[in-house]
Formats: sequence, C-alpha cells, structure tokens
Amino acid sequence: MAKIGSIPWNKGKTNKILHKCALTECNNLTYNTRFCSLSCSGKFGGSLNKGQKHTEEWKQEHSLRVRGEKNGMYGQTHSEEAREKIGNARRGKQDTLETKQRKSQAHKGKKNPNQSRIGVNNGMYGRTHSEEAKLAIRLANTGREWTAEQRLKRAQISRDYWENISEEKKQIRADKISRASKGKIVSSQTRNKISLARVAFYARNYNSDNSGGYPVEWNARLRKHIKMLDGNLCAVCSSTYRMQVHHIDCIKTNCSIDNLITLCTPCHTRFHSSKNNSDSIIRFQYWTFFRAA
Repeated sequence: MAKIGSIPWNKGKTNKILHKCALTECNNLTYNTRFCSLSCSGKFGGSLNKGQKHTEEWKQEHSLRVRGEKNGMYGQTHSEEAREKIGNARRGKQDTLETKQRKSQAHKGKKNPNQSRIGVNNGMYGRTHSEEAKLAIRLANTGREWTAEQRLKRAQISRDYWENISEEKKQIRADKISRASKGKIVSSQTRNKISLARVAFYARNYNSDNSGGYPVEWNARLRKHIKMLDGNLCAVCSSTYRMQVHHIDCIKTNCSIDNLITLCTPCHTRFHSSKNNSDSIIRFQYWTFFRAA
C-alpha cells in the first residue's frame, strides 16, 4: 500500500503510441487508432469500396436496419442552420453527363419511383406550401424558358397521362381543381398575364386570324346550344370530362353552327398541339361527325 504523499510509480508515463494517420493523403498524428478522425476513416473505406456494388440482399437488410424508429433521424427534423448548410453545399452543383448516364442506366427497367409518392405516400399529402415557399418557387421559375426538347418531352408525358387515366380519375381531378379555385379572386395583374399567354398561344398554334378576340355572338348560350346538339359528349372519345366548344376551321370569328363541335379538354388540347392540326382531312372528319349529330 502506497504511503500518503508518495509519488505513484507510473506518474507521467503513458501507453499511448503516436503514429501517422492510415489515410495516405492525411498528415495528422493519432494515438492508438488507425485514423485521426471519422472523416479519414470514411474516406479510406470509400476508396476500398470504389467500383464495388452492394447485393440486393444486403440492400434489403440495410433498409430494414435503418427503417422507422431505427433511423437516426426518426421523429426529428433538421434545424434551419443544417438546412441552410445542405442548401449551400448543393447550390449551383450539377451532375456531369457521365453521372446522369449512370443514374439513367441504374433506373432502367425499374418501376417509376414517382408511383410510390402518390396519395398518402407523398411528402406533401394534406399539406400546403407556405407563402415564403410559394414566393421562392415563383422567383425561381420567373423568366425561365423551356427548350424545344423539353417542350416535346412534357407534351408527350401529358398525352400519355390523359390517354391512360380513367374517367373516374378525370372527374376527381376536375372536382379537386374546382374546390381549390372556389372563392378565389384573381387579381387584374394575373388576368392580364393569362390574356397575354392565350393570345401568344393562339398566334403560335392557330392561323393568323385567331390572334384577335372572339366576336359578340360567341357567348355561353351558343356554347350551351352546341353541347346540347352533341349530347354533351366529346366528338372524339365520347367523354363527358370538361366539355369545350371547338372551331373546326380554327378561326374564332367563324361562329356558325356548322363550324362548331364539342370536345373534351384533353382532345381539344391534343388537337391544337398536333403538328397536323391544319390538315383538311381531320377537320372534315370533325365536320361530318358534327353534321351527322
């Protein structure tokens, strides 16, 4: 037993061994561990695993290990400071062409991941964007111009969607839009934007005569009469979804009954989006169908 006031024999001695970090590009020193930090350890492991792929079995096991309450972020949310750091780290970065091709190849043949985000599985289900988020989205898209390739791709996606959607879903979608728009007052600035956009659309897709306004005889009574003559059915697909009245010759000033026909919104949009919308054969088919009705 050591006496009180005596100096222990191992005072000042240590069993720690000082050596260089195992990561080649790191020059830091560490005691009794291979790496000086978790960052170096991760980099070292990443270099060893580079080019290797996890098996499907390992992926499923790992998914179960970090699912639900086992996840480190379960029940938590990132702080505003953390979100800002993540945003700053990703801001301005774009995937290289090689990375995009690799991602595309990895998802080829797999189920569309967007299908798992429909309904209650969507992160925004039952929620709405804040006014700040809406303003940020609006500012991000202000002045944005779509390339011809992007326009064609979006048009094809829209066509595929409307061709495969059921009548029931069309009606549900129409009801949701109706409820969301009910009671809303559109500002004069928004009305002017919509008007200018429509004029530009007509000038781009229709004949030059269509860039102007509609004549006086184009009113709700006339459109209701045309829809009644067609039995409130689309002349192309016999749908009852959001009926509209179409000018067969695409001239808005020609509002004679023989020049008007009932179309649903998807068919109407598809007709004017088609490159062959001026083909006299298509117009004649519409006209003969309407005359027979």
